[in-house]
Amino acid sequence: MKKIRLGFYLFFFLTALFCLIYSCFLLIPPFVINSDKIRHNLEKSISQKTGMVINFENPKLQVSPGLVYKFEADRVDARDKKNNQVILIEKISGVVDIKYLKFKNLYADEIFFDGDEFRKLFGKRKNKPVKYNFNKLPELGIKNFVYKSDDFTLELMDVAYQGKKLTFDGEVDSHFLNHDVFVQDASFDIIGNKIFADEVEISLGKSKIEISGDIFGEKDFFVKGFDLPVSDLEKTLLYYQKQQDPAKKFLENFRNYQGKADVDLRVKEDGIFGRCLVKDLSAVMVWFDIPVEFREVPFVFDKNRITSHATGKLGGEPVLHDLEIVNLGTPQKEFHGDVRTTLTKNFRYIKGLRVLNNADARVSYFIRNKKIDVKYSLYFAENSDLFYKNAFLGLRDKKRKFYFETFKDGDNLFVKDYNYSISEENGYIPLIMGDGLFIKQDGKLKPAYFNCKTNGYAPVSAIGALGRYIRGGAFRGNLKLDLLGDKLLGDFELKDTRFKNFHVKSAKVIASDRVKILAGGLFHRQKFGCELEAENQFGSNTIHVYDLDLF
Repeated sequence: MKKIRLGFYLFFFLTALFCLIYSCFLLIPPFVINSDKIRHNLEKSISQKTGMVINFENPKLQVSPGLVYKFEADRVDARDKKNNQVILIEKISGVVDIKYLKFKNLYADEIFFDGDEFRKLFGKRKNKPVKYNFNKLPELGIKNFVYKSDDFTLELMDVAYQGKKLTFDGEVDSHFLNHDVFVQDASFDIIGNKIFADEVEISLGKSKIEISGDIFGEKDFFVKGFDLPVSDLEKTLLYYQKQQDPAKKFLENFRNYQGKADVDLRVKEDGIFGRCLVKDLSAVMVWFDIPVEFREVPFVFDKNRITSHATGKLGGEPVLHDLEIVNLGTPQKEFHGDVRTTLTKNFRYIKGLRVLNNADARVSYFIRNKKIDVKYSLYFAENSDLFYKNAFLGLRDKKRKFYFETFKDGDNLFVKDYNYSISEENGYIPLIMGDGLFIKQDGKLKPAYFNCKTNGYAPVSAIGALGRYIRGGAFRGNLKLDLLGDKLLGDFELKDTRFKNFHVKSAKVIASDRVKILAGGLFHRQKFGCELEAENQFGSNTIHVYDLDLF
């Protein structure tokens, strides 16, 4: 009998507890929302915790016996403490089924969301893997949705979702694009964690891009477009690269991009496949305003690799460009590029520079981990040369090569190697070689030091500019020009050369803490000699001479 009574009391207690909880769900939320005083206290509490001042206008909440909540409000206004708009919702209503913790539907006339102001309040969201199940999406009906940021503004009109199909019209306005992007009658099928684009057409100026396939989930969709403006594509690509790394990009070495692009790509989970053909591509190099023109530039996408081979004009001269990008979409992404051209007397885009006959030029670059390695080569046949501000290279009767390699790492630009070589039976033999360093100061690259040395003795005629002042003879040396310390370090020797009425048999420079000069020879067939010791501070307006013996 006692067990029966105990069971009855337990059943009565559980029933009463259930009724109490049920009553709480049924009565308390409407009481809180529909009471002005309690609602204002709730708004104040939210403001203290989030930093947003939230105001609900005419909120109403109704609860059915089946624990289905129906809510509505004329306006939901959320601002920061400086009165900047963060969220604004006009005429919102919806239904929530508490039993399943699920939104059944959500409707609104206007929704405005400022992404920049939201991030100021709550910080940037960390990228964490999230599993989606779009079957839990409520039925949607939003007349107008606007997302605003400093980068772009997205507006969606007539957003509707019923069951498995999402439809809307859209517009994107961005200062990174020359034209607004429009989407009309966009249709997406949503099944589980997958979103399928149903031949969605995107308008970009007078051009159109079509997307179809699984854009979210296993990812297997097609992107097709014709006559897309290169200027817009360049700005979009540059913006994407800047988001990953704000440093200067290769694209910024050119301006005034023109041309059209045809795109036929398949985007899959493991990479991108297909082809992009750029037609009538033209741009202007930022340095020297040299025009670049290509009639066709194909880009072939093969999983995580892009290759391109194109011929065109560089400053009116024929140019060949090869490009390869590997490990696309990974931190190990690499760029390999090669540009080749032959400069002639018609090339007049660098002030003071003239080409005698022709010069073969080649530029090869390699980029990885934001580090840029560039190799420059100039090849001269016999009787070919460069004139720059009335100076020439010299040794015009021989085949020659000028080579220059730089490596950029952060704010430092290293001159890994430069050399001036002549062609012999066994290949090119360097006469003069060295390295150096540029560092960034006040936002500009400035030289820090240069090393220069010879491969034994080199003829004075190897440096054409010296031929204007001295004739014949040879020189050798191993010098360092320290531009930060304004010092010259190393040694230099000149022998058997002539300067006006001087015949210099030998002239030596030895630079360490001080600079010593030793010279001797003939002046008007009379012997002369010079010994000098001076301060090693060439950047000063005044140089102290400690000792001078001249006869």
